[in-house]
Order: sequence, then C-alpha cells, then structure tokens
Amino acid sequence: KLDSEQKSYLARFETPNPVGPWLLKGGPGSGKSTVALYCMASIVRFAQTQLSLDQRPQKILFTTYTRSLVNAAKVLLSSMGIKADEVLEVVNIDALVHRDLPPSWKGRKCLREHEVRPRATEALATCLLDQKGFGFSRKDIDFLIDEIDWVLVGQDLVDEKTYLVTDRTGRGRALGESQRRQVWQFWKTLEAELESRSECLFSQRLQAAAHNARGRYGYVFIDEAQDLKPVAIRYCARLCTNKRNVFLTADSN
Repeated sequence: KLDSEQKSYLARFETPNPVGPWLLKGGPGSGKSTVALYCMASIVRFAQTQLSLDQRPQKILFTTYTRSLVNAAKVLLSSMGIKADEVLEVVNIDALVHRDLPPSWKGRKCLREHEVRPRATEALATCLLDQKGFGFSRKDIDFLIDEIDWVLVGQDLVDEKTYLVTDRTGRGRALGESQRRQVWQFWKTLEAELESRSECLFSQRLQAAAHNARGRYGYVFIDEAQDLKPVAIRYCARLCTNKRNVFLTADSN
C-alpha cells in the first residue's frame, strides 16, 4: 500500500507517455522500489492498451543488480496484476549484458571475484619488477582491484590522461598524479594478462556492452542504482530510445 506522499508521486505517471528522467531516493525499507513498481505498472497498463488497439506499444524494462531483487519485483508486480510479457521485461543486469556483448567478447571467461585476485597479484608482481619505486605493494591489491572496477573501467575511462583528472571523491584514499600513473600502468598490465588468457572482469563486460548497446526500450527502470557502477547505469540508459525516460531508485546516503 502507498501512503499519501507516495500516491502524489505516482500521480505524475497516471497520464499517457510521462517524460523523465526520474530519481527516487529513500532509506532502506522506505518503499522506493515499491513506488517505482507502481509507476512502471501505470506505464505498462497504458502500453497494453495500445497493444489491444493494434498500435505498436513501447517496450518497458525493469532491471537491477541481483536475480533475487528481480524475482521479488516479479512477485510484487503479479500482485498488482502485471506480468512480464511482450510489453514488459523484468531481468537482471547480467542477463542483459550478455545480449549486447560484441561477438569477440562472448568467448571470454568472466572471472568471479575470487578468481580476479591471483591475476591481479601476477600483474602487480610484473609492475614491481619492471619499475623501481613502484608505490604499491601486495597489501594494496584489494584497493587496486576496487579502483579498476569502480573508477577506471567503472567510469569508462579510456586513457590515462582522463584518469589523471577524474574526480575520485568518496574513494577513501587520495592519489597524486604519480600514483595515478602507476595505477594506470598496473591496469594495462592486468588487462593484457586477462586478454592473453581470454578472460575479463565483469566491469569490462559492462563496458563492452555499453559501447555496443542500442536503444530498444521506451522506458528503463533501474532499481537500487547505488549498487551499480557508473558504466552499468550508462549502459542501461543507452538501452532507452529516449534518454530522458530513465527511472532510478537509490539509497538516500
């Protein structure tokens, strides 16, 4: 059930073809995902009316990071009388990415989290041998992996020059220019190692899919956006035929 404030938010979706973008923020358990589903259900009902009138309806996507959240969304939508069909698709990010990967990427093994560390350790060892005074050690390996996942690849940075001026606010550890150059060197070493083994990081898959994606949905709903890397949100936005019609929920913190 929605309270009066949530119902007033929903009202903007009870007209044909609402235009965004929208960002709905709230604390855990505040009902933001439920409100998003109500908003989406309103658009779906209108699209289904178009279908019944033999007009071409706009496809609608609801996506989030985990399968468990997708399954929960399907249950809630079912209770509203809405089911995934030719108008609505409810699917997690990983399943979406596989469809948009370039052919050259589909044969690569996507490493699990515990499989990344040994590769990163090898790359760091190479950097320590190749460069005297390399400013990172084995105790920094988790930080380096995280920096790649959330900043270098996670923000779709394509060259060292861009990384040197990228805002890293919130990362919890300041890096000077020389340190950033060393992080970039580490990433290029790791990237080459992964490519030689036909392996990749999940963030790389997101990046490849984002570069290859084309719009095919009239509306895209992204739930729990704070769990997604920037490149994942960018990828989902590129799936929308009208970039304004993107709806995100996120924790208020």
